[in-house]
Amino acid sequence: MREAVEVVRLLLAGKPVTFDGRHVRMKDARLDFDAIRQVPIYIAARGPRLLELAGEIADGAIIGGFASAKGIAHAKGAIERGLKRAARKWADLDLVSWLYTCVADDAAAARRAVSRLVTTSLVTSRPILESIGVVIPPALRACLESTGWSVAAESIDECAGHLTDEILDAFSVAGTPDQCAKKLAKIAQSGVQELAMVALPAKGQTVEDIARRLAHEVIPQVRATLSAAAVSS
Repeated sequence: MREAVEVVRLLLAGKPVTFDGRHVRMKDARLDFDAIRQVPIYIAARGPRLLELAGEIADGAIIGGFASAKGIAHAKGAIERGLKRAARKWADLDLVSWLYTCVADDAAAARRAVSRLVTTSLVTSRPILESIGVVIPPALRACLESTGWSVAAESIDECAGHLTDEILDAFSVAGTPDQCAKKLAKIAQSGVQELAMVALPAKGQTVEDIARRLAHEVIPQVRATLSAAAVSS
């Protein structure tokens, strides 16, 4: 990833690039078009090494899938180690939170809508679950171990039914408009500058439905909460 970022920046500069890295090699390579600008490069990750790299070299870091205070703190800690290694500051980096999201009047339906991808994130986050404060209950652990912690569709479907509310909360923003607004405000107050929401429709919904509800019912509440907090401080 480090080499890829370096090579992309060199290519965007518009000059021939010769690069002999460990993983990436090229000789006199160049783009077949003129880049309008040096495109900002963001690194998306959950694991600590890539998050550290984002802090060290990227223009932005996308925290992948953490929606809890402990998860975001874990990610920020790794990013900060990278910032310090490169003598950079938080002001040098855009911080983005990437969130599985469903807004519906039926909170249970919203949680079911995000459950498959939450289960997938749980599996792929296995090495860091303790660090982000996620405790797997016995029934869910038994299911995950019986499938070999697989991300195959049938395995995810089988285990998603064993998710607890705590795990769903750790990896998603799902519920009524008021519930989603409250949670997004907390995430924004943690230092995140941008919210990137992956819309996962509940039964009978479309992505457009979620987008409209976010725009008209959720985001205004988030802005109001942040404005009130800024005034009181």
